[in-house]
Amino acid sequence: MDHPTTGTTEAPPAPQQRPGRGLGSPEASAAVLATDALTWRIGEVAIVDGVSLQLHPGEFLGVIGPNGAGKTSLFNLISGLRAVTAGRVLLHGADITTLAPHRRAQRGLGRTFQSSSVFGSLSVRENVRLAVQAHRGGSLALWRRAAAYREVAERADECLATVGLGARGDALAGTLAHGEKRKLEIALLLAGEPSVLLLDEPMAGVSAEDVPELVEVIRELTAHSGRSVLMVEHHMDVILDLADRIAVMHHGALLACDTPDAVMANATVQEAYLGEGL
Repeated sequence: MDHPTTGTTEAPPAPQQRPGRGLGSPEASAAVLATDALTWRIGEVAIVDGVSLQLHPGEFLGVIGPNGAGKTSLFNLISGLRAVTAGRVLLHGADITTLAPHRRAQRGLGRTFQSSSVFGSLSVRENVRLAVQAHRGGSLALWRRAAAYREVAERADECLATVGLGARGDALAGTLAHGEKRKLEIALLLAGEPSVLLLDEPMAGVSAEDVPELVEVIRELTAHSGRSVLMVEHHMDVILDLADRIAVMHHGALLACDTPDAVMANATVQEAYLGEGL
């Protein structure tokens, strides 16, 4: 399907925000990432329907909803893989709505995807070194300077240590277990030194015994670094464990956004989703 182009279609009314969460509020002005009535339509069908969210420094915001709720489509709009029909995306207060994905990455926005994407024929360490080099604008000339090579290698090792793969650097990426590949993808993300992370279903395909360790890796992404995380996940126990707030999507729109306890107690959310096993 071709990507739609940015249009002038009038956005539908944004879902009501809690007091103090509007884009003109002090809380919103401090947001590292904000969407303003973000909308994506295919013909008359709204895939993402007037979503307004704010992500604050060091915050972990979970996004839940069943298949077809518009969660990944929201990520595609935020990261620039889809052109919006209406609305805005703000990163650190700057409007990035029309920027290409790589320009958003250069400004500190990093994203993982549901499907694993690593170079299986390269070692784990080589995968991350290439990501570090790409982020720093390296060329072949970079490798001719010993000091620069050491800097890249040291940064790659730091990223691997952060995700618990420090001892697996020499292994071929293609031989990793699925949970380890997820960790490697996060290491590749960290190589770009993002301040805002979009994690799209990182637990997808991960075995039950590997989930707790991956949860701890993800928890550390915000614990000491000041990074902010927006994460889509179907595992409600994971979301409840990690998230400061939870956004609930329903047919492309924002149904609720509040603390985990408040969301779990929300009768509308219970009726729409929790009864379906989210």
